[in-house]
Amino acid sequence: MATPAQNPTGGFGSPSCLRGDWVANRAETSRVMRALVPVDAIQVKGKLYMQFRDGAFQYGTTGMTTTISGGDLTMTATGRFFSLHRYTATPGVLVLARGERTTEWGKFTATKEGKTYTVNGPPTKTQRAAGGPVAFQCRRATLKVRLPRFASLNWITLRRA
Repeated sequence: MATPAQNPTGGFGSPSCLRGDWVANRAETSRVMRALVPVDAIQVKGKLYMQFRDGAFQYGTTGMTTTISGGDLTMTATGRFFSLHRYTATPGVLVLARGERTTEWGKFTATKEGKTYTVNGPPTKTQRAAGGPVAFQCRRATLKVRLPRFASLNWITLRRA
C-alpha cells in the first residue's frame, strides 16, 4: 500500500478498497454544500454519496432540500445532482474519465410576510464533466476524497454504506 510520503497527492489505499457504496454524514454534506453555495443562512437536508462498481463511478445526492433564511424571507429548493464517470485507480489515486454531470430541480418555494410562492425549478440539465486524477485515502470503512475543483474543501469524508 502506498503511504502519503510515497504518493505526492497525499493519497493512499488499495483500489479495491474503493469498491462499493459510500455516504457522507449530514455534517459533512452540509460542509460541502456550504462550500459550493457560500450563504451563511443555508440549511441542507440530504446526504452525498459515492459508488464504485465495475469501473463505473457515481457521485451525487439522491435528494437534497436546501433552505435559505434571512429576515422575513425563507426560500426552499429541492433537487439532486450526480456525476457519472468510468474510472481506474492505482494506490491513492482515482483516475476519472470524462463523464457527465446532471442537475435536477423540483419545486422552489419562497415565503415572505406570510405569503408563500411556489414555482417549478429549471429543467434538468446534463453537461460534460471533466475527468482527471483525484487523490483518495481509503481505510476499511472510511474514504476521503480530494475533489480538485473544490480545493477549499480539502478532503471530503465518507463512510461505507
